Amino acid sequence: NEIVVNNNNGILVENQNQELFVAALNKMILEEEFYNKCKQNAKASANKFHVDCIANQWFKLMNLE
Repeated sequence: NEIVVNNNNGILVENQNQELFVAALNKMILEEEFYNKCKQNAKASANKFHVDCIANQWFKLMNLE
């Protein structure tokens, strides 16, 4: 249940690793197909965090539905 899934809806980079960060940015800029895949998947995965979905999960957790 991670927010960012590496190479699926974004790119995870080791903290403070400037070289990998630059490489990840270049990949997004230079590989249009990869960028579009990540963009599409990010939109879909963001729906899991919509207020309605989160509220429903809380209702289920508290047996209020």
